[in-house]
Amino acid sequence: MDVGIALSARRFGPNVRGVRLAGRVACVIAACGLAIGGCGGGERETGPRTELSAGDFVSDEPTATATAAADEAAAPATPPPLPGTPARNVTRTGPVAARNGVFDVAAAPGEPKLAEFAKPVEAPVLIDAKVGDVNGRPLFVTDFFESMDARLKAQARDAKSFEEFMDSTTKEIGVKLWSIVQDELLQAEARSTLTPEEKQGFRYFVQSLQSDLVSRNYRSRTIAEQRLAEAQEAASLEEWTKKREERELILYQLRSQVLQNVHIPFREIEQYYNRKYDEFNPPPLTQFRVISVPKSDAALVESIRAELEGGADFATVASKPDNLFRAKDGGLYRPPEPRAPAAKPKEGEPAPERKFFELAALNEEAKKLSDGGWSGPIDTGNTVAFLKREEIRKPATSLYEAQSAIEQTLRSKKVDELVQKYISDLLKRASVDNMDVMGERLLIAAVERYWTPIHGPEMGRALELEIQKKDESNARKQAAEVKAVEAEPE
Repeated sequence: MDVGIALSARRFGPNVRGVRLAGRVACVIAACGLAIGGCGGGERETGPRTELSAGDFVSDEPTATATAAADEAAAPATPPPLPGTPARNVTRTGPVAARNGVFDVAAAPGEPKLAEFAKPVEAPVLIDAKVGDVNGRPLFVTDFFESMDARLKAQARDAKSFEEFMDSTTKEIGVKLWSIVQDELLQAEARSTLTPEEKQGFRYFVQSLQSDLVSRNYRSRTIAEQRLAEAQEAASLEEWTKKREERELILYQLRSQVLQNVHIPFREIEQYYNRKYDEFNPPPLTQFRVISVPKSDAALVESIRAELEGGADFATVASKPDNLFRAKDGGLYRPPEPRAPAAKPKEGEPAPERKFFELAALNEEAKKLSDGGWSGPIDTGNTVAFLKREEIRKPATSLYEAQSAIEQTLRSKKVDELVQKYISDLLKRASVDNMDVMGERLLIAAVERYWTPIHGPEMGRALELEIQKKDESNARKQAAEVKAVEAEPE
């Protein structure tokens, strides 16, 4: 029987329970009629009796008239219609006929089988599918992509290539899948460790959160749900309460099993500060101001030297149009930051000197200058230059000032490590399907949902074939490993 027709009959067919009930009532009424007819006499007859069996009522050649008469006799009496009631054509059926198409339904996974005259207008689309179980909780495609739907549609539309879409989608699926697994494990562990008294207190706490939310919205559930929907936090108050309950369970479990074990001694804070000393006490930033003029213009060279010796601001003089080096920026030049040496210098060896300029004459003068000092004129070939050194010092941060920030950094790092270790321990005891398999199923569903409607099904089919080959290869490897273990002598 066709699955679509069978399901249609099961859903829109006659009410089986009502038909059965009508049949039973008809039988009871008919039986009562026979009983009344049999008991109608006022006296009992004491003569010889003739015993009848069911076979005496069976006709060798039943006719249509006899069958109709028997059905009419067995049917309950129908009361006459009320005055003014329009006549209705009622089709009567029995309990056996009513079961046709209801109990003989066979369902099979896959695409529906279409009749010959039915032609699909589009390719089949995956509506929903189960990708796996996380600690006994089924994970469905639609629920997984609900919060990512708009973002993945935009990524599929704006992606320059299929590889770009795959990279971004794979990362998002991996992050969310791992988050779902963590949250589910922590919630289940929290619920299993709560005592009956703690569970009762926790329910009261969650209910008080819901009551507080309604109170803050003029004691109106409608206003509260409207604001939750506008903020995209939840579609209803019950959904918000459920999310808040799960969040509080996770925080409770983390506080009781992880956070209370995190302690940061002052010695670790001090060691961190010493390791990152240059970050908290950055060296000064060195920059230079350069004035470059033609060597042949002796009068201009003498004029510039006279201005600088007279106390004129170097940046102002360097901003004049006569300057051939970045006059618009006041002759500003910031040398590149020194590269870290490939190997640390040995003890006793001098540290390599920093190179400020490619021109040897300018580089030598730059090394001699201190902060605020200037030198010139310096012969640079066809030009002469005047050079000033400036140092910009960033404020240093003491250990006392950096203590709070360092402690927070170390605490976050240690919490992350302990949480991952705790989750790994829970994962060993939990029932979670293979993460890689679930991720591949979600990736195929994402391609079919978001990439295929825009760019076509070719890449999606190729991805399915690739994953299928990979699964077959892994299955062969596992079978070979099992076979090798069984072949080993005991």
